[in-house]
Amino acid sequence: LTGDVRRHPDFPSRFVRPRDVLVWLPPGYDAEPRRRFPVLYFHDGNNVLDAATSFKGLEWGADETAERLIRAGRLRPFILVAVANTAERTTEYTFARDARHGGGGAEAYGRFLLEELVPFVDSTYRTRTSPGETGLVGSSLGALVSLDLAIERPERFGLVGCLSPAAWWADRATLRHA
Repeated sequence: LTGDVRRHPDFPSRFVRPRDVLVWLPPGYDAEPRRRFPVLYFHDGNNVLDAATSFKGLEWGADETAERLIRAGRLRPFILVAVANTAERTTEYTFARDARHGGGGAEAYGRFLLEELVPFVDSTYRTRTSPGETGLVGSSLGALVSLDLAIERPERFGLVGCLSPAAWWADRATLRHA
């Protein structure tokens, strides 16, 4: 882990299983107590910051990359929220049920984000809350849930990062949704 990372282990929910949430704060966060920051929520958060918790020991290195680019003045400072997945990942990250793989429970995951996690982050950290300052990022099924939530709730999530989306899921249901 690089930089100022705040841990929220076993973050509780009425909608989904508890999960770890890590919040990475940009360089200078504590030095500027009046400044507010954009926020990006990363699905599969266990893969985003820490090789020790990531799938097959391979992490995204988002903390190192963001730290380097912010310090170089090439990226505007932002807050990164890494939301770990659970054994229910397939269900939580898909709105449509796939005939072969199941899933289809992303509504509950969306409620967890919108009604529990995002309000917690906004009240605990100095975030900017407009849609143009709040985003979702994910890969594979995490990309699908990012896109679907951004489509469903554009008044809340105006930024979306979809890396290697599993566009084939449920006969391309997300593509038809878009």
